[in-house]
Amino acid sequence: MNTNKWLRLISASIVVESKVSKTGKLKLLNFIKEQASDSQIKALLLDGRIVALDKQSEEIVNSRFKNHFLNEADPMTIYVGMVAGAFVVVASKIAYNTARLVWSKGHRLCLKYKGSEKQKCLDKYRKLTGEKELQLLKQYKGKCSTTKDPKVCVAGIEKKIQKVKKKLDNIIV
Repeated sequence: MNTNKWLRLISASIVVESKVSKTGKLKLLNFIKEQASDSQIKALLLDGRIVALDKQSEEIVNSRFKNHFLNEADPMTIYVGMVAGAFVVVASKIAYNTARLVWSKGHRLCLKYKGSEKQKCLDKYRKLTGEKELQLLKQYKGKCSTTKDPKVCVAGIEKKIQKVKKKLDNIIV
């Protein structure tokens, strides 16, 4: 695959993974696919925005891009890292949503208590919620070997695990 297609693929992947609204993503993807010149895509990758370029500006963008690390990196490596990152995001979201269900159930059950009894009940379910999230994250950490870049995946999930452990350490039951 030639360099121009890689640039378009990488920039489209970045747009898809971004926190831009759905309509914004569609507009950006349409721009990348149909309207953008190679220099405009390079400017988008370097600066994160769409710009209109004249001949002199194109030369400046091309020279900036030639000296940038994106030009030296293997496009497949960048894409594989993004896929591993997406796996981490999906796994974290699933673990969080499952833990949130446990918390919702516990919160409803603790409504019958008042004062310190209620707080003890809530703390118990906070602890259960964190433990459930940890369990699921560890389960997904084991599945990182199926991704194209297991090291990135494991590192991302390990970071999430440390965050949850820190939260659990602050809960006194």
